[in-house]
This record gives sequence, C-alpha cells and structure tokens, in this order.
Amino acid sequence: VLIIDEGQNLEQSWYQCLTLLQDSSKNRSTYIFRDPTQSLYERAHEYVSDSSFHKIPLEINRRNTREIHSEILKYYSGVVDYRSNAVEGDLAPTHIVANTLDDIYRELKQLVGDLIKKDKFKHDDMTILTSSQYQRKVAQTDSRFQIIDSWAGKSKTTDTKHAIRVTTPRKFQGLESPVVIMAGFDPKDLRDHDMARKFIYTGQSRARLRLYLIASENEFEFIKSL
Repeated sequence: VLIIDEGQNLEQSWYQCLTLLQDSSKNRSTYIFRDPTQSLYERAHEYVSDSSFHKIPLEINRRNTREIHSEILKYYSGVVDYRSNAVEGDLAPTHIVANTLDDIYRELKQLVGDLIKKDKFKHDDMTILTSSQYQRKVAQTDSRFQIIDSWAGKSKTTDTKHAIRVTTPRKFQGLESPVVIMAGFDPKDLRDHDMARKFIYTGQSRARLRLYLIASENEFEFIKSL
C-alpha cells in the first residue's frame, strides 16, 4: 500500500518514482490525499490522469473550531458541502491592523504576551506564519521567536518548549497548532487573487483553537476581496 499525503505538491515524475517502490508481485493500492486549495508551489500537480483512480471527497473538517472553519471556508475552492465536526471555540478569528513593519512587530509581541499571561497558552502552543521574506526578521524581534524546522520540530535552540515557532505556510503544510498568528505578507504571495487565496487558506487552516491575522488596512481590503 502506498499512501501519499500533500499530493497537491507532487510532480508527475515524483509520483512515478514512488510507484516503483511498490512490490509488483502483489496487488497494489495507492491512496493520495490532496487539497488543491493548498497548491502553493508553481509546479504541475495534475498527476491523477489514470482513470482507475477513484476519487473520494473528504467533507468533514475535524481540525478547526467552527468559528475558524467558517472563516477559512471563504477561501476554500473544493467541496461545497465541506463542513466542520469540531467544537465551538471561545473566540472568533481576530484581525489586527498594523500599517508598518514596526507596527506589525509591536502588535505581534503584545499579542504573544497577552496569550501567555492572560489566556495561559504555552510557548509551544503558538505558531507564527509569515512570508519567507520576513521569517528571519520576525525571529529577530523577540528572543522567544525561533525559526523551527517544521517537520522535525527542531531549532537552533535546545529548549523548544519555550520557543514560539516561526515558519511559513508552505513549510507548515500538513501540520497544525493550537494558536496560529499570520503576520507579514510578501507582495509576491498576494500578487494575484488565486495565489493569495491559497496562501491565506493554507495558513489559516493550520489553526485549531485561535486564529489571528496582523496586516495593513490595504492588505485586509485585498484579502476581503478574495
């Protein structure tokens, strides 16, 4: 049995190589999990050309609270009947306006402080998702912010429990966090409606309990138009 996750990022040649790993002497089964709305890489991903593939839509969201589900549904391009089976959250997704980078960094530090002191979230409950252009700059604004390898969960620091993960929506695909803060958008990620919709959807859908967006007034206006 071959199981492929994040299939929307898979190139045709990659898929062909993976199928060679299967034992040809036995009956072979292949399962591909994919979400076209998370296609953030500029590569061909229409590899499912074999008519023998049977498509089974996954229509239930078991990750996000209902409030977050309602928010990300605005940007979802898949099954219309996509619904949530999660619990109700204690707070709707929050938008925070910050018109300069300095404002973004200040609001980010203030928000993290409130989440720790007032709402009792732990450092490793939070993930900051930003554009690759700003990832290092965000990490430099606070000693608690650390660029962490999303898959291995490792950092240059040894104490990841007291580090707040800083990464990008692309690197955080397939993962989740109790609290997600999206802050710092690169113009190339918002260069057109289709790419911006996928970028916002991918980032927001990583949040299980709390979701925050920090952006300028112009960026929020553009996001509303998606």
